[in-house]
Amino acid sequence: MKTSICIALSLAIILNACEKPSKMYHRPDRNGDDQLVPDAEIGKPLPKWQEGCLDIHYINSARGECTFYILPDGTTMLVDAGETTLDIAPKPNASVPAYEVYGKYIKHFMPQGHDNLDYMSLSHFHIDHMGSNSIREAAADGYVHTGVSAVYDLVKFDRLIDRGYPNYEADPKIGAPDTDAMPNYRLFVKKLEDEKKVTLSRFEVGSSSQFALLYKPSEYECRITNIVGNGYVLGKDESGNPIVKTGGVLNGGNPNSCGFHLAYGNFDYIACGDLTGSAQNLMASNYYSNYITNLEVFKGNHHLTYNSWGSGMQSAGFTAQVVTAMSNGAADPMVVEHVINLPSDVFMTNLPQKALDAYPVFSRCKGYNGHIVVRVAAGGGQFFVYVLDDSDMSYNIKAIHGPYISYN
Repeated sequence: MKTSICIALSLAIILNACEKPSKMYHRPDRNGDDQLVPDAEIGKPLPKWQEGCLDIHYINSARGECTFYILPDGTTMLVDAGETTLDIAPKPNASVPAYEVYGKYIKHFMPQGHDNLDYMSLSHFHIDHMGSNSIREAAADGYVHTGVSAVYDLVKFDRLIDRGYPNYEADPKIGAPDTDAMPNYRLFVKKLEDEKKVTLSRFEVGSSSQFALLYKPSEYECRITNIVGNGYVLGKDESGNPIVKTGGVLNGGNPNSCGFHLAYGNFDYIACGDLTGSAQNLMASNYYSNYITNLEVFKGNHHLTYNSWGSGMQSAGFTAQVVTAMSNGAADPMVVEHVINLPSDVFMTNLPQKALDAYPVFSRCKGYNGHIVVRVAAGGGQFFVYVLDDSDMSYNIKAIHGPYISYN
């Protein structure tokens, strides 16, 4: 009996190895300094970031997207700060505004000695990413403090990067923003211009310096490359050289989403906002095919809804160990099943009980209903995924997954 089991296990291992992507797993020296992460325990608060680690925090208010990054040298970046009303229960409760959830979370985990965010970036101009002017009344300074502008009241940022500055809808190269919250956002940007305390710029596809490390850039092999936005995508020419290609000005905000590739040692991560539709995803999938086919973590486009994983991506031949989603309760079960079967471990910030009851595939997700944190060990050789309690602001750990070993 034991012999049969050993043979079966050996066969399973061989078959599994045959199915591995071309970049094989390797297990680094667990005793080396480049593998250290702070000790963590279920039921206890997540330990603070330590230098050398890369943190990616999906802050869950259940009212929009907000992702907080702490790069290995302490450089900080916030991508999106949505504030709207969704068909799911607000977290931790309806009495706490979304911007307050974001601001308090950022302050709690901000590296010691840092007061301001180094970078604030918007993936695109939709209210679940930037804030809605219908949330509350305008303040004395003439605009509604919501989303990004309200977060700024709590945590200042030194740089603001979006897909439209400085001309916005007047610029034919990017198309017109398709949200009625845009005039309110423009008033906020005008305030920043007048104060001259924040550097404002447009997201530049092809740049690897726009989100540079600011404190110890020579000590860490960490780089953010802008790969897609405004209908442009970073690809390769016939000689294999990097080139920015265009599919023309796109209609609507989602297809124009700005996205980037974050690389830290062997760890690779891609986030592309709400990039949707086969045509636009196909443009982005050219980047995946040209530059990296096997990711450690991929932030699922458009909350993993029905149009988030187009045919172009499905045929691109790339996979990811972990797929995360700032889910708004509308994740598509067929999309989630496709991703799980790649195979990828799926983590979602919100997964309502009615969805779990209706679609058994959702129960195959590795983690859900909480703040999701990806913590990459110093050097990028391995990473963990934590699910944090979002019912209060204690940031206690509900689940720990890992270590995942970065592809070589």
